[in-house]
Amino acid sequence: MSTNLKNTATIPLCVDLDGTLIKTDLLWESLVQLINRNPLYAFVLPFWLLRGRTCLKMQIARRVQLDAALLPYRAEFLKFLREEKTRGRQLILATASHRLLADHYGDYIRQYFIFAGESEHWKLYVLKPTTLR
Repeated sequence: MSTNLKNTATIPLCVDLDGTLIKTDLLWESLVQLINRNPLYAFVLPFWLLRGRTCLKMQIARRVQLDAALLPYRAEFLKFLREEKTRGRQLILATASHRLLADHYGDYIRQYFIFAGESEHWKLYVLKPTTLR
């Protein structure tokens, strides 16, 4: 199978946030921050989870705001993405994290990506198409 790598700049590159762009998962990062801030939340987590994983993510996201600058990024992969963006490739960041976390995170890296994340009603949502510089 032959692949023409010269034309890849015209093909959008979808990148998963959790475990790919960052070494961890926004849900786990948020959960740790929530429990560190108030350990009593550990007692309500099972009830949120009984209402579904989306409910759990929403409840945590409502109470936590991660500092996107402090997340553990994969440096080599970030370098690759910057090179691809420089070549003119459209980058789309996808995540199953809740919309509240995704929006906050998206604000931090919006200069590179069109952003997609989970909401209360949709598995993925896409912000208005933007022109990446």
